[in-house]
Amino acid sequence: TFPSGVTSGTQFGQAIASEAVAQVGKPYRWGAAGPNAFDCSGLLYWAIRHAGDPSYPRLVTAAIAVSTRFVKIGRNQVGAGDVLYRPGHVAIATSNSALVEAPRTGIPVRTREIRGNEFTMYLRYVGLKSRSPVP
Repeated sequence: TFPSGVTSGTQFGQAIASEAVAQVGKPYRWGAAGPNAFDCSGLLYWAIRHAGDPSYPRLVTAAIAVSTRFVKIGRNQVGAGDVLYRPGHVAIATSNSALVEAPRTGIPVRTREIRGNEFTMYLRYVGLKSRSPVP
């Protein structure tokens, strides 16, 4: 079962979103990857590993955009667990219109609506290139 607000996306994507949503309320701390605090890429790292891929490495935000573990998708394809990227920040979609993020110092992990075209790239996690994409 998935938390309220976690919809669409792949089954693995729903698990990623659920793991991230479970961290709502925890503080932001630059460089943190859980379990008690997170930065934006640390939240993604935690969520993917706890959703079922313990091989996922800790990547800085810029590396996520070029990682072979992700494929680019269109904005209209975004679903739960997809990565919303802009230079310097990543968030995790919980649906086509909402996200979970660790935004910045002073603001804990939270959910909110996706606003307009605030992200420049949309990515779906497919795992290691040698593995089959997650259905």
